[in-house]
Amino acid sequence: MTPRLHRVARPALFGVVAFLVSFAFSWVPSPWGDEAATVLSADRPWLSLARMLPTVDAVHGVYYALMHVWIDAFGQSMIALRLPSAVAVGFAAAGVVVLGDRLGSRRIGTIAGAVFLVLPRVTFMGGEARSYALSAAAAVWLVVLIVHLLRRPGLRPRVWFAYSLALATSIGIFLYLGLLLPALAVAVVVPWLWRGRQRGRSAVVEPARWIRFTLLGILLAGPVIGFAIGQRNQISFLGDEQAVTLHTLVVTQWFGSSPVAVFGWSAIAVALVVGVVESRRHARAHDAAPSLLALSTATVFVPMLILTVVNALVAPIYTTRYLSFATPFVALLMALGISTITRQFAVHTVVVVGLAVLVLPVYVAQRQPFAQDGGSDWAEVARAVGERVRPGDAIVFDDDVGNSRKPRAVKYLYRSDFAGLVDVALKTPYAQTSGMRDVTRSIEASAAALRATDGRVWFVDYRGLSGDRPNQLAELERLGYRVTLTVGLHRDTLYRLDRRA
Repeated sequence: MTPRLHRVARPALFGVVAFLVSFAFSWVPSPWGDEAATVLSADRPWLSLARMLPTVDAVHGVYYALMHVWIDAFGQSMIALRLPSAVAVGFAAAGVVVLGDRLGSRRIGTIAGAVFLVLPRVTFMGGEARSYALSAAAAVWLVVLIVHLLRRPGLRPRVWFAYSLALATSIGIFLYLGLLLPALAVAVVVPWLWRGRQRGRSAVVEPARWIRFTLLGILLAGPVIGFAIGQRNQISFLGDEQAVTLHTLVVTQWFGSSPVAVFGWSAIAVALVVGVVESRRHARAHDAAPSLLALSTATVFVPMLILTVVNALVAPIYTTRYLSFATPFVALLMALGISTITRQFAVHTVVVVGLAVLVLPVYVAQRQPFAQDGGSDWAEVARAVGERVRPGDAIVFDDDVGNSRKPRAVKYLYRSDFAGLVDVALKTPYAQTSGMRDVTRSIEASAAALRATDGRVWFVDYRGLSGDRPNQLAELERLGYRVTLTVGLHRDTLYRLDRRA
């Protein structure tokens, strides 16, 4: 095998393994509200999507456009919907290995690739139909591109313009990728200024050009940024939640369980301590390990610090999923720490295997039927409906809960199970609106549509942790219906009501 082919084969191998780990059993968990948002956005005509994005979810616009093409080609089964995220994890893993090789060593790249593919945040986002896995892949390959540009002075402007386009596209995939820029400024520009003063401008390569083309990329992403700022109230619900706690920052954000978090932060602490000591002992501009340490540290901690401060002092903008793009750099930091223990491959293997053992219970929990969003059971709802209804029956969905838990979305995720049913409360289908979801009317306003059916109504109620009787059920009873069947599911309840004689 030639050296060039070997350089490609190793990252590709890690990419394939990471894809398989994330894809395995990803179709088992029931979908949840955010994944329904993906379907309701991507599975609509192009003009409808263009009308929607200026009003809601512009931060995911590029992802929805990509998923539109994907759904047209492969449909919207759970396997089809979640497959792109597993593929993105594969590309991200390959990027982690490439970056570890270039800034560290093959040993560090190998350890980082192995750590990345088993991290709980990675296996979670790799099994979910959302943009977070794609954002991680975009982040690590964007940094690989930046490293390549900075190490090769004198490249033509069109190569740098390609970087501007890549940056704008990355921000379009997920707005929070813009948080990489202050992190890279800390890791690239500050050392550039220091070394330039100490050793002259010839001691560094083209960070000034990086600044100029970064500004161009931000300008190209301007429409997405503008729409996102205008839609900031979309995540105002985070203010009602205790989004930032010590547990979310230390455990939930990347590691999924306390044992994994102890392992991860211990490896990171070793990397930071040893890296600082080594950088002082060998203060050379070309020393690779300190540059990898600075880059990884900045891309992990600077975005987290910015989000935490803004969330506390300005507006609620933080939830654990939003920093998924930093996961490749968490893996690189952990790899730096693990690699300092010894140079023996066998010891590294034992340590990584130990991490995999710690991760295994989290991984298994992620692949359970009710693993998403605290127990989403929409697959179970669809089966229960499909087994019991007959064409011409009416159906009503609980509309008294938050958007992410409204069971109405299940009829678009499992269309065949709801075929032939009459959605009596539907006023305007989602694809005909500039918003994301259906426009509905009350039970009272649906009375005429109910009378036009054959007298049997199915009601899907989000029960959650509450045992309260739903208001819409009482409204149906006031219109002359009585409950004749109750099917208790994991988180929802299916009622059958018949019209009284």
